[in-house]
Amino acid sequence: MLRPEYQRFLLAPWKIATFAMATAGLTIIAPYSGDPTWDYVDALFMSILTFCGAPWVVGVIYLCARRRRSLTHLFVALCLGLFSVSWSYDFYILMRDGFYPAT
Repeated sequence: MLRPEYQRFLLAPWKIATFAMATAGLTIIAPYSGDPTWDYVDALFMSILTFCGAPWVVGVIYLCARRRRSLTHLFVALCLGLFSVSWSYDFYILMRDGFYPAT
């Protein structure tokens, strides 16, 4: 993920444009979703984490399925994926509210 090739891959102008539009949409509608735990901050950081990590995670899953990467790589990729789409949100709610809601 830290290699220059991956960064160039992510920074293609069309990818940045679609990322910006999607992030703006998710962030703007967040407070109107009806979910009291969803706000501007978590919409923004989850969008960024997913944009940065999802291509790598999907690539590692594919390579593991083809037996070209180890199960250790798969474990790391799954942890990063879960952090991007779930654990970061859970941690943010815990830090913001001081407790995790029962929902």
